[in-house]
Amino acid sequence: IALSALPDGAQCYQAMLRSYTTLDRTPKAVYELGERTVADNLARVQALGQTMFGTKDLKTIVSRVDEAKDNRFASADEQLQFSRGLLDVAREKSAPYFATLPVQPAVVEPLKPEQRGTGVSSHYEPDPDDKRPGIYRINLDHPDADRRGAAEITLVHETWPGHHLQLALARGVGQRHPLSALAFNSAYAEGWARYSEALSEEAGIYTTPYA
Repeated sequence: IALSALPDGAQCYQAMLRSYTTLDRTPKAVYELGERTVADNLARVQALGQTMFGTKDLKTIVSRVDEAKDNRFASADEQLQFSRGLLDVAREKSAPYFATLPVQPAVVEPLKPEQRGTGVSSHYEPDPDDKRPGIYRINLDHPDADRRGAAEITLVHETWPGHHLQLALARGVGQRHPLSALAFNSAYAEGWARYSEALSEEAGIYTTPYA
């Protein structure tokens, strides 16, 4: 049963949407924006598919990308070293786009032993101490199923110019409300990281056409 089925449900849903986005935008407007965005993305994928594979058929494009030998990893170690190698490139090529970068470094590390095999996704672990690095924990459980293009996108999403850059800079912005140490706005944080994925293409960070 939807929230809208409850008394004052529509108003509750509107309030919940605002709490996540900070915007006075209706759910209908959000949905319509999503539809337009998906349509634009589909058109871009079809254009890329035509260039790379000579087809605009989405199913064929997805299949060709998935099956491409140069889009695969031979081992978990290769996947780890691939992401570590891209990290410094991502920082270097992000720098011209920002007035300043955080001094805190970022590193790529495998999941902790107790996390392996549990289904935990690759993720970023911030550290409030700038002398210690922020950590991108990468899931290496299924290198045969992971792809280089996706690995590049996740790396920039989690590190430079994504979560690591944004969160490390935010900690240095003067006085902050105490609540900001306990909570964050997911629409902004994840919106920034998604924006960073596109910025990384503009900055020339990606090394594969699959990203």
